[in-house]
Order: sequence, then C-alpha cells, then structure tokens
Amino acid sequence: MSNAVLISDAVPTSAEVSNDAAIFVHALRTLAETLLTSSVFRFIVTDILSIFRELVAAGAEDISQVAEQVQKAAEVVEHKARETDVHATVDIIVDSPETGKEVAREAVEMATETAKALKDKTQEKAGKWGELRKEASDEAKQDVIDRLSQVSLASCTKLGPR
Repeated sequence: MSNAVLISDAVPTSAEVSNDAAIFVHALRTLAETLLTSSVFRFIVTDILSIFRELVAAGAEDISQVAEQVQKAAEVVEHKARETDVHATVDIIVDSPETGKEVAREAVEMATETAKALKDKTQEKAGKWGELRKEASDEAKQDVIDRLSQVSLASCTKLGPR
C-alpha cells in the first residue's frame, strides 16, 4: 500500500500540468518574438540563406556540365549508329564471325570508356561537393562567431564603461 501512496504523490495535479504548459507556451512565445525581432538572428538567417543559394547555384552548374558531357557522348553514339551500314555489318558478321566479334568488342570498349569517363567526372564532382560542404560549414561557423562578436561589442558599447 505504501508504494501506491508514493506513486500517487509523484503524479502531477491538473493544476500543476496546466501551470507547466502555460510556462512552456510563454517561453516559446518569448523565444519566437526574440528570434523574429532580433537583428542578429536576421543576419544569421541571411548568411545561412546566402550560403545555401551559393551551394544550389554551384550544384546547378555542375549538373549542367555533366548533362552537357552526356549529351556530347550521346551525339557521338548517335552519329556512329547513323553512319553504320547495317547490311554491310550483317554481311561482315555472317561472312567473318571473327570480324563481327571485333566490331562488337570495339563497340563495348567505346561504351565502357565513355561510362568510365562519366563516372570519373561524377566522382570528381562529388569530391568537389565534399570540399564545398566543409567550406560552407566553416564559413557558417565563422559568420555566427562574427555576428555574436558584433552583438557583444554593440552591447558593451551601449553599456559604456563601469
């Protein structure tokens, strides 16, 4: 029976829960007002959005370059396919299976080289993105430190010498 008494004492009353909820809502409201009216917060948000904008622009440029390379590779394949005389190729394969195998090997080799070049370029871009991510993180940290230093300096200036 003593355990039941202790547990019932530990459960908060509805008045306590209501009071805690009111304090929590007031704290959230105060925090939101501070964030929305703080010039430092606006500076930090502006810096973060600027960094994000730069990363998106760099990503779009990289995607554009890769798409251009893929388009060039596709144009080469299309040109080779249109140049190929299908009847002559079939005749070569039927008349000389070894030549047909060589033509197939060359086609596979060319496709493999193109895929490898695109893979290498993609890995290069991934490495560049990793570096940009680290630079952006470092830049954001430095911006926050700079803004906090400005606030600290401004508040010291307002308070004046003691």
